[in-house]
This record gives sequence, structure tokens and C-alpha cells, in this order.
Amino acid sequence: MRKRKKRLKFFTHLDMTPLIDCVFLLNIFFLLSSSFILQPGIKVNLPQSNINEPQTDKSVEITITQENLLFYNADRISFDELKLKFKSLAKTSPDIIIVLKADGNVKHSKVVEIMASAKENNLSNLAIATRPKEDDSL
Repeated sequence: MRKRKKRLKFFTHLDMTPLIDCVFLLNIFFLLSSSFILQPGIKVNLPQSNINEPQTDKSVEITITQENLLFYNADRISFDELKLKFKSLAKTSPDIIIVLKADGNVKHSKVVEIMASAKENNLSNLAIATRPKEDDSL
């Protein structure tokens, strides 16, 4: 009878700590190097609506904040400057869409005043921005 040699069994222990450290550092790197996508512009509490149409490329945003501050594509302007912008828009691109983003707490008369100013300059493509209506059925 032949004797078998005893084989030594080696139990290798794989240390997970360096691997976890590398994954953790990679996560931190990607978080810090990625760009966060935020909606540019001014914080406005838009009114709710069931109808949502996408915004086209040929549009201009006029934002009215709760404090009655006016913004033309995220640039703060006065009402007189807005009238001048409307005049230049009427000459360069009369078919442009003007999107009004008015805070829900802004007086209606302010919105009407801006709409009338656009209409005086033959800019009739106006849209009022809203946010989707929250579903209360859940």
C-alpha cells in the first residue's frame, strides 16, 4: 500500500479593504468631476396646468419673479429695456415664440402689461409656461 503525501492546504484570504477603498475613491472622483444639470435661470413658482407643450428652439423666455423682477433669457432687465428688446425682435424674427414664465403670485396686470407690449410690436406668438398638475388621485 502506497502512502499518500499529505498536501498542505492553503487558505488564501482575500482582503476586501483595498478594493472597497478604490471603489469609494472612484465614487468621490466621479461625483466631484461630473457636472450637475440644473435648470438655469430664476426660481419661479409656475402655475399648474394639465396641458404641457414642449418649448421650441425659436423662443425667448421672459421671467417675472414674485418680486416683479423681469428677466430676458436669465438676464435681468427693466420694463423699458424689455420694450426695446421686443422692437428689435419684431425686426429680426417676428415669428419667434415668447414664453412668459410668471410666478403664480405675480399680479395678473403685470403679465397683461408685458403681453400688451409684445402685441404692440406685432409679436403675437405668446405662450405661458406652466408646470404639470400634480395628480391627487394617489
